[in-house]
Amino acid sequence: MNNWPSEHRLALFVIVAVLAAAGAAFFVFIGPELKEVSDLREKHENLVDKLKTKVKDSGYPLDPTRLKAHVASRKIVLDGVTRKREDDGGKYSPGLITRATNVLEQATSMFDKQIRDEYTDIATFMVEASNFAYQDELDRLTLKLAHKNVYLAEEVLGIGKDTTDVDTYELLIKVWTIKRILQVIVEDHGLIVENRRLAMRPGEKAVRTPLGLMRGRGRTASQITALPTRSYVLYETDDEPYVQEFPIRIRFQGPLPTICEAMQSLQEKGNFLTVNRFVLEQEEPKLMTARKPGSDGKVHTRNVVVTLEISSFFRPSGGGPIIRTDKAKPLPPGA
Repeated sequence: MNNWPSEHRLALFVIVAVLAAAGAAFFVFIGPELKEVSDLREKHENLVDKLKTKVKDSGYPLDPTRLKAHVASRKIVLDGVTRKREDDGGKYSPGLITRATNVLEQATSMFDKQIRDEYTDIATFMVEASNFAYQDELDRLTLKLAHKNVYLAEEVLGIGKDTTDVDTYELLIKVWTIKRILQVIVEDHGLIVENRRLAMRPGEKAVRTPLGLMRGRGRTASQITALPTRSYVLYETDDEPYVQEFPIRIRFQGPLPTICEAMQSLQEKGNFLTVNRFVLEQEEPKLMTARKPGSDGKVHTRNVVVTLEISSFFRPSGGGPIIRTDKAKPLPPGA
């Protein structure tokens, strides 16, 4: 190479320098970029594989065009659509959001008129509902029910005049709920609430009740219990529930067909009272032994005893739940 002309040696030097520079540029700049591209491609492939696994049984397409069409169709299901018809020009079909809002409003509006008449609006009711109003409502209901052989006793009812660990507006709703339930069960359908005997309080003497009954061997208490309020939220960070449930447990007896009619009536005449739990007991055998056989020679059961948990619902906000778009994690279904 020493014998090469100077021009050839210079050309070789330039070529070597260019190759060295290209190699250095490759390792310094292009190599990392290629590695990053390779990593991204691998991540993309892994992501696609995971998506395929997740949507395998869901029916969702991975193709962008088909997925957009699917999203559009689901949006119609959520928001509703107005369909044109030749006879009336068009008919609006409400979506799931509208229907859910209507159901929520129907379920929680049972006491809305009463609240508006007495307190103007829900916010005022929650703040200004007084203990005096609650005690007066409870006293009037207790006296009214006593004339129908239904006796509200704090030991069984779970709430009383001295209850202080529950918001006053909640106590009022509990009393209103009991009143509505007994209106359907006792007044409208003539069913009998089961009673039990309570021991006399220490130092309590026998007294005559407004109905002339002597209470010398204990007190009569109807089996009606106001259970703790259940509050529902969408997010753990919510300061206020969007719905409150007020369950009441009641035990009563009567003919089974009449009981079925009464349960159906809990959803009629402006009432929205749901039956969450149902326990059915057969008539006591000793009552059947004293009964004469029917025309077929058999002794038939007349009444059954049922225990129901019946709930009313209330919206503290007066509106629907707020769906946030932040990263707050929703609670699991049913929480």
